Amino acid sequence: GALTLGVDGTYNLKYEQDANFIDGIEVRAADDYVGTRGTNGSQPRWKGTAFIDYALRGHNLRFVSRYVDKMEDTRVTTSTAAFANINPGSPGATVDSYLTYDLHYQLRLPGSTTLNASVLNIANEDPPFARLDLNYDPFTGSPLGRVFKLGLTKTF
Repeated sequence: GALTLGVDGTYNLKYEQDANFIDGIEVRAADDYVGTRGTNGSQPRWKGTAFIDYALRGHNLRFVSRYVDKMEDTRVTTSTAAFANINPGSPGATVDSYLTYDLHYQLRLPGSTTLNASVLNIANEDPPFARLDLNYDPFTGSPLGRVFKLGLTKTF
């Protein structure tokens, strides 16, 4: 058989933005927003994937791990925090890191047919809480929990 290991990742050094003004009033200061979640979107410092793949005579098994680093919610430090009674120590001031595991299996059958089976988010991990309408950050997490997929492909 063949064993393959792989890792890829992103480490963001900077995400600088200019100050934001509305009617001449500064509502967001110029700053480096890497590692934050706020009006500037989601900018985790670290994001990465690692996998182990084993293939043997038409069988292929792959285990995948995905990671998204924690992010500080910058919206708690804006002027809206005073109106919403939000403080930096309250729930959601930090969007916690997110780690999931997936398992994929592929079997090559006779006649150019392939069977695929996957379990996504094996541990049924909930996305971390974020102060957004859906209570999670849809750019970095998924609310689906554990997902089972089964597929059959025939090539003609």
